[in-house]
Amino acid sequence: MRTERVRGAPRANDGRGRGRAARGLGLGLAAGVFLMLLAPATLGALVPATTIKAPFTTATVTLANPKTLSGCGSAKLVTKAFFNKTTGIGGFSSRDNTTWCTSSTNNSALQEGKITLSIPIPVTTTGIHNITVIWETIATGGVNVTPGRCVGSATIASGTCVRFAQAFVLGTNFIQDGTTHVKTVSTSPLWPGNFTAVWSNTTCSFTSCSTSASSARTSALHTGNAFWSWTWKSISLNASHSYTLHMTLFGGTIVTLMETGGAALTSAKANAQFNSGTLGNDEKLVSITVA
Repeated sequence: MRTERVRGAPRANDGRGRGRAARGLGLGLAAGVFLMLLAPATLGALVPATTIKAPFTTATVTLANPKTLSGCGSAKLVTKAFFNKTTGIGGFSSRDNTTWCTSSTNNSALQEGKITLSIPIPVTTTGIHNITVIWETIATGGVNVTPGRCVGSATIASGTCVRFAQAFVLGTNFIQDGTTHVKTVSTSPLWPGNFTAVWSNTTCSFTSCSTSASSARTSALHTGNAFWSWTWKSISLNASHSYTLHMTLFGGTIVTLMETGGAALTSAKANAQFNSGTLGNDEKLVSITVA
């Protein structure tokens, strides 16, 4: 009986097929070894995350307590702005008051606390990175307005009366490239902060006046144990450059009693309190992660 050979298959004693297979296997193994050697440098390896927590020994801290007064407005700095690099805890607190004084058309007060931190960011690998900064804010406050009485003038066509009180805490940030001097603000979120305010505005046309106001004359601010973050997503960083994270937290109190034009204001009052520095309230830098 004659045996048919499958078309294209090598004969049993054909060494050429074995040679081609061996050479193919050898090239495949060589290519695999080459890719393994190449991967860390060229194909890119996962960048391990670096997390900075307290103590923030490399931080540069700048503190300020700006104040602006007008007329009979008064401001009290209850707790000066502070930040402890060992614990990562800071804060400030203030109180503003004003009553209407006929000797001034603007009786106002502004008292703030301001904490500015500059912290070097470690970058060991050139490429795309993600940076996350986590803060914790615990703050309380309260505001109150007594609108008093606003009347227009029989001889002056227009006038306004403004009464306003606010307690607030806000923040700003950017990462600065020390080589190119480019500043990059966080991509998400741009922290809106926390605040509470009450107000009353009166507009007069001669003696005819109308008033718009907040739904309440008194309001409280209580953030609770609020964790929030600033994030830089997919930011391109160069290992040969130096980077510094700049952050500013600021807050405090504002009160304003003001008249313009022909309006006349009497018996108005405003006060505001804010506290993120005592009685369990604070601003805490929890961590900075670079990945």
